[in-house]
Amino acid sequence: MMLIQKYSIELLELCEDSERLSKILVTDWLEKYMFGGESTKKDDIEKTVEYFSNYTEHLLHSRPLTLSNYQNLRVMD
Repeated sequence: MMLIQKYSIELLELCEDSERLSKILVTDWLEKYMFGGESTKKDDIEKTVEYFSNYTEHLLHSRPLTLSNYQNLRVMD
């Protein structure tokens, strides 16, 4: 807890806003470009975004997302 005390609440809010915006943008890009014209449900896209943005699951922001690591991800049928 001591480490976080040196940061202002404004910085923490900025970080939360940035994370929220990135999820909105990725959701929009997946809908328009990657799955454009397909009947992919918005809920499935949101589950995908949540999975890949889950720090607890992946532990490191710069960790590569390879196909072999995520072949068992089945959020879309």
